[in-house]
Amino acid sequence: MEHFKELLNTESNEKEQVDQNIEASAQEQCIEEPNIQVREVIRELRNNKAPGGDNISAELVKCGGDKLIQIIYELIKDVWR
Repeated sequence: MEHFKELLNTESNEKEQVDQNIEASAQEQCIEEPNIQVREVIRELRNNKAPGGDNISAELVKCGGDKLIQIIYELIKDVWR
């Protein structure tokens, strides 16, 4: 019974520390290869398809280059937060 009391009655500071460690780890993973992931997704977009509601075609996104990849990545980060 004592074992479970210890597990269930932990300090909130420990939980906060674990949460911070998880968040820091997730941020590190996101920072490692962001442009590579975004670039790969853009590369896989199919050409000659109708654009979505925003009227932006895949060909236009593919021609955006590194600057657009960085902008898209920053937008994704903002949405994720």
